[in-house]
Amino acid sequence: MSEYIVEVSEWVIDVNGNPPFGKCEQIVRCRDCRYSNEDRRCTSIGWVSVLVCECEQWSTSGLMPSHTVESDGFCKWGKPNE
Repeated sequence: MSEYIVEVSEWVIDVNGNPPFGKCEQIVRCRDCRYSNEDRRCTSIGWVSVLVCECEQWSTSGLMPSHTVESDGFCKWGKPNE
């Protein structure tokens, strides 16, 4: 299911009492983004699966090429899987 940012006008309403809105940009959740994937990492409690983002915007150095993200999270660089 696609989610969108919408622009709502609270000053004008239709005959049913609903404000008009217009679609702006699509929101892409991390779980649906082409830059994210599951990774296994060794932690103090053992090996765990984490969702990581490999978008170049998150990469701060060659030592940390990916960033741990939440599945319901999103960012401005998200692109849907095609």
